[in-house]
Amino acid sequence: MTMQSLIQQLKKKILLMDGAMGTILQGRGLPPGVPSVLWTLERPEEVKKVHQAYLDAGAEVIFTNTFTASRNYVTDVETINRTAVRLAREVAGDKAWVAGSVGPLGKKTDDAAKIYREQIEALVSAGVDLIALETMTNRAETEIAVRAAKPYINDKTPLLVSMTVTKSGLLPSGENPLALVSFLEQNGVAIIGLNCSEGPESIYPVFQKLQKQTQLPIAIKPNRGIDRTMADDEFVRWGKRFVDEGANLIGGCCGTTPETIRKLAQIIQKM
Repeated sequence: MTMQSLIQQLKKKILLMDGAMGTILQGRGLPPGVPSVLWTLERPEEVKKVHQAYLDAGAEVIFTNTFTASRNYVTDVETINRTAVRLAREVAGDKAWVAGSVGPLGKKTDDAAKIYREQIEALVSAGVDLIALETMTNRAETEIAVRAAKPYINDKTPLLVSMTVTKSGLLPSGENPLALVSFLEQNGVAIIGLNCSEGPESIYPVFQKLQKQTQLPIAIKPNRGIDRTMADDEFVRWGKRFVDEGANLIGGCCGTTPETIRKLAQIIQKM
């Protein structure tokens, strides 16, 4: 699948993204506090089962289990990222796009650009369909990550940048996420997103403002509320609301399950 085909699809239909990985693996035995990325090598069959469950539920974009697969968290960056792409690709085949998940670094470092480039290069060389910078928390690191990704953006690999916001509608750093829109548009970002945050309620007002500020496709991937226990039906009602009001991609973050995605798929099919 290519960037052109993915972007062309977004002009015709809503694309359904998958849901959580870490919280699902915890339910399958991943010990508390252990990063889910480690199971890419230690329990690959479990990671594939989660991908398969989301594909079976109707997901059209599968995210690799690489959210914390940078040098700030792991040592063998290339092996973990390449393995994670292979696992997702074996499940997705030609039925879904594979998004290379890249998360924030967790701490300030002078080597941030180099760390991002290392992970992104591994994901792209392994054959992802798009790069997804997820849960970005501040402007400076987001700009560093986008610049690091730019050399790898081409006709085959678009870039999705997704930010997380607090109840106040600001980035956790206290900055306005909307202040980043012009930078993202001018630096080759193909899709702008909002994910995780404090549930759909915190994302919604920012989403409304974002729509007025950009013509780029918008991806929405909330978690299931502050305590991550929002009922599926309520979460799906929020999903329908986002889609009704113009979201181009919809999915779920922490606490969501294949059943959540299945219900979202049913709503989207009816629309």
